[in-house]
Amino acid sequence: MDRRLHEASLTGNTTSLQKLLDEDELILDRTLAANAPENPLHIAALRGHVVFAAQILCLRPELSHELNSQGLSPLHLASANGHVGVVKEFLKLAPDSISKRDREGRTPLHTAAAKGRVSVLEELTHHKPELIGDVTSRGETVLHLCVKHEHVEALKMLVGVISDAELVNQKDDNGNTICHVPRYETGVIREIRAN
Repeated sequence: MDRRLHEASLTGNTTSLQKLLDEDELILDRTLAANAPENPLHIAALRGHVVFAAQILCLRPELSHELNSQGLSPLHLASANGHVGVVKEFLKLAPDSISKRDREGRTPLHTAAAKGRVSVLEELTHHKPELIGDVTSRGETVLHLCVKHEHVEALKMLVGVISDAELVNQKDDNGNTICHVPRYETGVIREIRAN
């Protein structure tokens, strides 16, 4: 990626981005074709630069589907870091990016659940509630990930919006529900059982 574009992405400087586009209208096209380890949208999403991300999404929405060197899409990065404003822009300007899977078969919803990002979970489930039933390559649901990473509030929020009660009893690839995996028997399950 062009060094100046990289710097503009790091700071979220839309003025610099526009200047670069005025000088070279193909700069984003070359970034897309370069197969670089990350693109400007990855950086903007990671940093939470809402306006910059929106501008890139308007110009090249296909950048939202690119995976970085860690196998994550820009929406995975925004979701993991709790950047609700950036997530909202993705849902508005590149809505199909919500279904993009990383190398472990996780959607951005899985990533938000693993990090306990309740506000992001609310946005994503409001936009596409059927994703709650999706599983990772290990057969884990968003509920498994909340319990595994001990995110009580995220688990409560998700349990409150699921329409399929059977999801609570869904087994992962090892045959375990969220209540039966020994490593999952944490404060999260004890707290849920107490309520």
